[in-house]
Amino acid sequence: HDALQYTGPGADSITLPGTVYPDWRGGVQQVDALRALARQGRPLRLIPAYGDITAYFVIERVEETRTYYKPDGTFRKQEFSVSLRLFDDGGAA
Repeated sequence: HDALQYTGPGADSITLPGTVYPDWRGGVQQVDALRALARQGRPLRLIPAYGDITAYFVIERVEETRTYYKPDGTFRKQEFSVSLRLFDDGGAA
């Protein structure tokens, strides 16, 4: 077994799941918009549905699965997850 050494707390991270039904609301661009934000590499504020303002996070990864295809090949259900890591600016903010 490899030995473990505690070097302090790791960076806080969170993975949020979601589901998009493009025919119901929003279309098929929502997950692509998350990827575009991730490519910018900028820290973003996470604001939960209950309205509390949280710290800044960066998007590390966006994954998706598409299912329930229509005859024309477009999907009817898109499940995704967004992995976020706490942005630590060293107290500069």
